[in-house]
Amino acid sequence: MKEYSNIKADNFCCIGAVLETILIRHNYTNYSQYDIINEFGLTMPKTAKVSEKINNITFSDNPNDWGVKLELDSLNNFFKKNDIRLEEKYISIKEMADYSFELTLKSISREFDIVFGIDYGRLYNISDSYNIGHVCIFLKVEGNNIIYLDPGPRNYGECKVNLDDLYSAIKSKSDGLRIIKTTGHNMHSN
Repeated sequence: MKEYSNIKADNFCCIGAVLETILIRHNYTNYSQYDIINEFGLTMPKTAKVSEKINNITFSDNPNDWGVKLELDSLNNFFKKNDIRLEEKYISIKEMADYSFELTLKSISREFDIVFGIDYGRLYNISDSYNIGHVCIFLKVEGNNIIYLDPGPRNYGECKVNLDDLYSAIKSKSDGLRIIKTTGHNMHSN
C-alpha cells in the first residue's frame, strides 16, 4: 500500500489537503493546502469560519457551490504552471458501469494516486450534508470494501467503506476518479 502523510483539511479545503498529501508523496513540499486553495478559489457559506490563510474566497448559500470546483484540466494546468511533474486524468463515474467500478480501481497501477469525489452526506449517511462534495484518496480494495484516506476535518484518517456505497456516493455527486501519475523525476525535491 502507498504511504501518505495525510494532511488534515481546514473547513471546505479537502481538495487542497488531498493535493498537498499527494504532492508530499512525490517530494513536492512547497505547497500547502492554502496555497492550492488560493490558486483555485474557494466557495463557502457566509456563516463559515474562514482561515486567515485563505484569500481567494466567494460566498454562497447553495451547498452545491461549496468547496473548490475543478474544471477539466485545472489540475494539469496547476501542475504545468508550477513545474510539477504530475499529470491528472479524470474518469467520470458516468463512464463506468456498476459492475466495472471495482475492476477499474483494481486495474489502475499501484504507482498512481487515485482521488475520488463523493457526496459527503450520502457516504457517511448524514442527511443534513447531502449534496456537499468531498474528496478522498483511494488506498486499496479489501474484499467488498475499499480503504481510503479522508482528509477530514470530520472523519479524518484511514477509513473503510463498502464498494457499492462508495460507488453510490460518487454517482450521487456525478463525480469520478482523478488518476494522478508522474511524468518524470522531480527536479526540485528537497
